[in-house]
Amino acid sequence: IEADDAVSMRQHELNKEGVDNIVITVDKDAMQCEGKVFNPRNLRLTTVDKFGSLRLKNSDSGKKLVGTGLVWLLAQIIMGDKVDGYLPSDLHGKRVGPVATYKYLSGATGVNDAWKRAFNAYKDLFGDGELTWTDHYGTVHTGNYLDVMQMYATCAFMLRNGNHIDVHKIYA
Repeated sequence: IEADDAVSMRQHELNKEGVDNIVITVDKDAMQCEGKVFNPRNLRLTTVDKFGSLRLKNSDSGKKLVGTGLVWLLAQIIMGDKVDGYLPSDLHGKRVGPVATYKYLSGATGVNDAWKRAFNAYKDLFGDGELTWTDHYGTVHTGNYLDVMQMYATCAFMLRNGNHIDVHKIYA
């Protein structure tokens, strides 16, 4: 288990117990977890709700996508994370940056709609036929866009109570 997952799991436990708590981190992945997150780099305290939000902001290198909650998790699943070393574009070969990811998810009206938009993004990017890919361990897999999405969702998802995200179950 990674340290950031241990922190998010503890935050989840404290939230369930009704204990007021604040996670202090510069890790943007923590912004997908419900609760209070303080970033000491920008001195910002953010309260993250389940659904969350996304916005595009200007940066020195162009547009940057920032977000919270579920929609931030879905953005990470679609766009990937170069710092954490997973990029779906390595498999589908299309450029999917902050603006394209924002377009896929913006306007979502709730949890189900956000997931539907993410599923449609993966279907758009990978197609609905059979795919073959090699994972980071060198293992060859065959499946469809949902199987690929599962792999990247596992990379992006911060554990809360030891659980893992199940894309197929959510899709069903």
